[in-house]
Amino acid sequence: MTHLLNLINELSVTMHAGAIIAFALLVALRRLAPHVRDEHVIRSFRSYGAGIGLSLGAVMGTEIWRHITTVNPGEALPGALGLDFSTAALTCWSARAVCLFVYWMSYIVLEVWTLEDCRRLDQNGVVADADAYATATSRVSRHLGFNALLIACVVIDGALARSLS
Repeated sequence: MTHLLNLINELSVTMHAGAIIAFALLVALRRLAPHVRDEHVIRSFRSYGAGIGLSLGAVMGTEIWRHITTVNPGEALPGALGLDFSTAALTCWSARAVCLFVYWMSYIVLEVWTLEDCRRLDQNGVVADADAYATATSRVSRHLGFNALLIACVVIDGALARSLS
């Protein structure tokens, strides 16, 4: 069971982090391809939302399980979700949990509030106000870049924790 959950975790982290980082780069570098319009990039990101959301759900579920079994093995809730900084490996696992929590909250803000202007301005494939849409896309680009940095920290922390364990 442990190996299966680890496999699910690794696959879902790879799928989620890869998509977030790829879309962050695509949105940030969209100006380098003159034939690519802002709304095409944002529509692509929004259309992949189910894949990103499902992979994030798998990441969160398996990470909570992993945190309980790695950082606080044998403890029953409520103490099982505590942070432990007693060794280098446990410090990395705890830092990963903190980064993942901050990322999760930031991703919720991105999906619910930051993308809302793009959704509102892009109805049925027609952008109502191009200037307002460009401003909204700029906010999405910054927020997506921040989220890409956070999820990269989660991935690096996990790799470091595994190498120290």
